[in-house]
Formats: sequence, structure tokens, C-alpha cells
Amino acid sequence: MKTKLQAFASWPPSILETKKIICISFILVFSQSAGATNTTLADIIESSRDAVVQIQVNRIPPQIKNYQHRPNFQGFYDRRSKGHYGPQSPNFNRPPPLGVGSGFLVNSDGLIVTNAHVVHQATTIKAMFSDASTRPAKIIGVDPVSDLAVLKVQGSGFSHVNFGDSDKVRIGDSIIAIGSPFGLIGTATSGIVSAKNRNLKIGKYDNYLQIDAPINSGNSGGPILNMRGEVVAVSTAIYSPNGGNIGIGFAIPSTDVERIIQDLVDFGHVSRGYLGIKTQSLSPDLAEALKLTSQQGALVTDIQKGTAAEKGKMMIGDVIISFSGKKIDGPTSLARLVALAKPNHSYNLTVVRNGKKKTLFVNLHDQSRLSTLQREADRLSKGEHTFGLRLSDLTTSLRGKLNLDSNIVGVVVTKVKAASVAEQAGLMPGDLILKVNDVTISSTDQWTQLIRSNKKSTVSLLLVLREDRQFFTGLKTIV
Repeated sequence: MKTKLQAFASWPPSILETKKIICISFILVFSQSAGATNTTLADIIESSRDAVVQIQVNRIPPQIKNYQHRPNFQGFYDRRSKGHYGPQSPNFNRPPPLGVGSGFLVNSDGLIVTNAHVVHQATTIKAMFSDASTRPAKIIGVDPVSDLAVLKVQGSGFSHVNFGDSDKVRIGDSIIAIGSPFGLIGTATSGIVSAKNRNLKIGKYDNYLQIDAPINSGNSGGPILNMRGEVVAVSTAIYSPNGGNIGIGFAIPSTDVERIIQDLVDFGHVSRGYLGIKTQSLSPDLAEALKLTSQQGALVTDIQKGTAAEKGKMMIGDVIISFSGKKIDGPTSLARLVALAKPNHSYNLTVVRNGKKKTLFVNLHDQSRLSTLQREADRLSKGEHTFGLRLSDLTTSLRGKLNLDSNIVGVVVTKVKAASVAEQAGLMPGDLILKVNDVTISSTDQWTQLIRSNKKSTVSLLLVLREDRQFFTGLKTIV
């Protein structure tokens, strides 16, 4: 006896058999399709809602107004207390303003992710759960640069959500936002990813997902979920000319979030990579002059001494087109990737130099440490500007112009500003500074170090050569 499958396998099939084949094929395809998408929005919300909390914050009153305003962009602050206390007398003890935001648990031990602006200037913080119970929360770490913060509540066995890969998110993908808009805890909305890699010029490393799921005041810090219930972003801002939602929201991608919160948990702060270069975008003319096929990349215009870039043999004029295997669109994307990279780790860069691709390896420094050094260098630079003094290393050309013997070393004064500290010290262009505080000097870098190290006195002693005469003078280094 033939089975139905065997009967359908006979050839050529009859008209009736053809109809049966089409019908069964449709049923099989439909079943497979339905099986692939049988998770509904309701399923995702139901499984994730208990992991989303409302963040309740009491703030220091004087500072809240200054922090919350961004040009054209609005953080998700709950301003319900504003204007609801009636006429105020000077002696009226106004309650501290209550801020309401959102957060979500990322492990069963009570670790919560939210936005930095949600907990800014907080005096007390509470987390309200989906069952309306509340627990005190303490700050583990805050990173204002990325607008992320990590909190902790006591307890265990909490519902939590996992992170997904925001790099795999495509424009048009369906997403769900859960949070506490206007204090309404556990509110869920849905939409799609409208755009990626948005730079709003709010922060140094902007890289937002743009979404159209309705989010409002109070959603800030809440999760954006994909259709597998994974967190692919954190709600952080909306574009709102009228204060309400118009379908343009922005969220921090999960790949950025995971890296940052790990540092906040481990160290209480974020360690960012530092390359030590200045870059610019490429214009069509620059791209053509540099023999490039596109305008993508970051053109190196300056390299800071002693940094990872210099040690990695980078050169001014290099065009960086990839960092650690990721393409570089321009200076902003390079800065973001370097900042997210770990200090004291080696990374490869692809550069175009003289029309040819070249791979370099750099061991990134720690941005926080070098930023401190840079601030000191900036301070000293301003100090030198205050001195009214411009110096140059003693080059072969300058040695010839000043008629100096080959055994003489020093730094050359090339400019002295009128009525400056340098002029008061009697310095003139063409002077050669031989010693600083009795130490022979041979470079402007050494000058910087010697001036910086003179912390015991407000005046540095200089030995100066002018034509054929040497003399001492005192330069005020603290003015």
C-alpha cells in the first residue's frame, strides 16, 4: 500500500495531486515561519518586566536645574514637583525634589544599570520593583561621560535581563522599551530601530541608536529589548521641541554599556584608552591628494610626545582607516573606539601612508592618567604664555645665525612679549639660556621639566648668554 508521501512522489502528478502538494508545502512553510516567530511582544514583556525598576531619587535642590537642560535635547527628569507647591515664602521648607527614572537588573544579586543623570546630585536613592516594593540603592559607580551609572540593592534571587549584541542590530529591527514614563512603573512600548551611530554632540563619544518607540520623562535608564528579550540599548534622551514624545528617542548601545559598567563594577570608574594624537576629517581634495579612494578615515595632524601613538611609530599625515579590525569613518568613531579599548593592551591599526596601507601596533595608555599630565602641560603652557616667552631648540641654522661654537648648548629666546615677566627679567630675542637653577639645559623639553620641578621658589635662576656676555637673571615662575 502506497503512503501519501509516496503517492505525492509519483511523476508526473495529477492535477489533484499537484493541488495537494501545493497545499501541504504551504502548511509546512507557514509552520516553520510561525515557529521562528512564535515569541510575541507579550511574552517578551512578561519575561522582562520584573527586571525593570523605577529609580526614585531625592536631590539637592540648588543644582538640579543646572544639570537637566541640554540644548534641543531633554533628559528624562520627572519635573512633577515643579510648580506644585503653591506660593512660596522665604521661610517655607520645600521638600527636596523627587526625580523618577528607570533602571534594570543585570544579575540576580541586585546590580542595577541606569543613567548617570538619573542619580545626579542624589541624597537618597530607592528602587521600586514591579510588585510596588522598594529597596534602598547605593551607587557603585557613575560615568558622566557616557551617562551611565551602576547601583546595588541588597538581596538575591532577583529577576534580571541579559545583554544582546547591539552591533548586530539592523535599522528596521523591532524593539521594546520598558520604563516608568511620568512615574508609571512597568510601562512597555514598542517600535523599531530608526537609525544607528547617531552623534548628537552631547558628549565626547556619542554613538546612539535612534528609536521610534514612545519614551518620555521617566524612561531614562530603562532597557531597550530586542525580540529575544535581550538588552540592546539603554534609553537616555529624546528630541522634543515641545516637551513630549514625537517618535525620536535615543539610546546607548549595549556594546558600549557592557564595557563601561564592567569597569564601574570592578574599579568604580571607567579606564579609557589613550592614543595621544589629534586628527581631522578628510575632504574630497585631501582624499585625492593623499591618494585615497574614499573620505573615510582620520587624518593625523599631531602626535603627543611619549604617548602610545609615538611609541607605535605613527606619523603626522597617516590616515587611520581601521582600529582593531573596525572601520574608521572619521575622527569621532576613532575617538570612541580608542576610549572603549582597554589601557595597557595592544591593538592594531591600519593606516594609509604615502598611498600604501600599513599595519601598526600600539599599546594604549590610560586616559585618566595622561589627561592629568595633559592638564599640567596645558597649565605650564599657559604659564609660559604668562611669562611672555617663546623658546626654540638650538638648531644648526640658529647656531650659525648666533655665531655660536659647537660646544655651546642651550635654548634660544625667539620672542619676548612687551610688559611680560620675561621682559621684566631682561630677556631679549636672540638670548641663549644656558642654565636653569644651575642645571645645564639643552632642549625646550628639559626647560619645561626644570620649570615644573621648581616648587620651592617663585623665581627660577637663569644663566643667559647674549652675544659675548653671560649674566644671571631671575624669572618669576609663579605669578
